[in-house]
Amino acid sequence: MYILGIHDGHNSAACLLKDGKLVFAIQEERLTGIKNYWGHPLKAIDACLKHEGITWAQVDHVAFAAFDGSSPGRPFISRDEYLEYTKHVLKPAPRAGLRARLRSVLRPAKAVAVPDRLSFYPPEIAAKGNAVEKIRHHLCHVATAAFGSNIGDGHDLLIVTVDGLGDGECATVNVLRADGQIEPQLSVHQAHSFAQIYAFVTVYLGFVHLEHEYKLMGMAPYGRDRDAERIADKLEGLFTYTDARWELKTPVWNLNSDERLVYESLREMFEFERFDNICAGLQLSLRDSLSGSFRIGFAKQVLGESLFLAGSS
Repeated sequence: MYILGIHDGHNSAACLLKDGKLVFAIQEERLTGIKNYWGHPLKAIDACLKHEGITWAQVDHVAFAAFDGSSPGRPFISRDEYLEYTKHVLKPAPRAGLRARLRSVLRPAKAVAVPDRLSFYPPEIAAKGNAVEKIRHHLCHVATAAFGSNIGDGHDLLIVTVDGLGDGECATVNVLRADGQIEPQLSVHQAHSFAQIYAFVTVYLGFVHLEHEYKLMGMAPYGRDRDAERIADKLEGLFTYTDARWELKTPVWNLNSDERLVYESLREMFEFERFDNICAGLQLSLRDSLSGSFRIGFAKQVLGESLFLAGSS
């Protein structure tokens, strides 16, 4: 049995499983030469089939790694388009008309219907009907943690997923039972994403978000501890915490939010601060906030010492 897996968002990719084992996987950027390719991985899909020497008739199932593609209604979102969108959304007093137009292109009010999404792919996919499945984005992250190790066999596991956003969520806590049942414990809406704060700080420091966050992580160890703690305290003030769930006081990344307000608060917070101290404080805040949620998750579930993490933040 062949299963074709498709991720058609940022860093799009495709993979092929044969009888439950991965036989080939590749990101679209490797074939197009476009770094962090954001769109439909048509070349990657073709490469999967060619690697195994099979035709569409031999593909039994097709699985999409999200309910909705993250480039809805369009085959491709260029890096320059996204950077232009970010610049006009975050800069002070953006022009209302341009801002509305960019939002309508990159963040439509309605999710795109499946037929529209499939229209960008070879017709053989749509022809498979019920053999085409959409899997909730964070459930896919759960699967990578659960099945990426053989430790889960016969054990109850606590699985925490954290990323930028996907299908309306930015984090989940789940219990995978020994019998294979997944029991969701909590979900954090994408409007309260830690990763968006990380992205905004990346922009503030002059780097490219969704690409250069790792540079901030690399600079974090060079910050002074006392300054990192002071900055982390300020960042944590952006959130409220209830049980294991966190919320941004000013939500981001939905149609009813104003990212500029959050970005401006960060600009004021970091004025005259050293870049390495900012990076250290950001990393410390993220670590302490997430680890606090993990501890609460452990306290609620008697699962020994088994914690699995997944995501792309």
